Amino acid sequence: AKGLRSGADTAYKAVMKPKEGTILTVIRVIAEDAQRYVTKKPRTVAELLDKMIRSGEAILEKTPDMLPALKQAGVVDSGGQGLLTVFKGWRAAYNGEKIEETAAGVGNAATFEFEDDHDALEEIADKAIERKIGARGLRAVMEGLLTKVMYDIPSDRTIDRVTITRDCVDGREPPQLGHRKEALQEGKPAAELPPVEPAS
Repeated sequence: AKGLRSGADTAYKAVMKPKEGTILTVIRVIAEDAQRYVTKKPRTVAELLDKMIRSGEAILEKTPDMLPALKQAGVVDSGGQGLLTVFKGWRAAYNGEKIEETAAGVGNAATFEFEDDHDALEEIADKAIERKIGARGLRAVMEGLLTKVMYDIPSDRTIDRVTITRDCVDGREPPQLGHRKEALQEGKPAAELPPVEPAS
């Protein structure tokens, strides 16, 4: 439980502008609930893992109420969901259960293109130097640029390309989204388009 708390604290410190409703919220709440749980009465590892997963599932369902982009897309936070999958794997392994391999269909998220130009990369590096931050800082800059886009892509099947420019990094324009030609030509709403087949 202390390790979870330490991990949650470290995760928050690694992000320049932490946002609630993300994986950060999920790990923090799980850690807090786990600490309370073991303080109340020492438990077995199996019981603690069960508690962690119940706690994670409960807070995950609330993430759309914390981030408007999630609510608009009708989804929960994918990072938090992934974290829960890891914890469920831990529980299954601890209990000696067989873990079946599964393949998740991710639609157009598997094949959309991410583009950046040299000027954009230089501007990102300049911002990291200006803020006196290292590799984690570079990641934070990119997360800041792409937070909204990350939630738009799964809910809009017409998007097939994201372009980052210097003006985008400077905050003068949003990331440029490219759309599937058939959607533009036929005027079909995103919901009526079939998902892009994952690349083989």
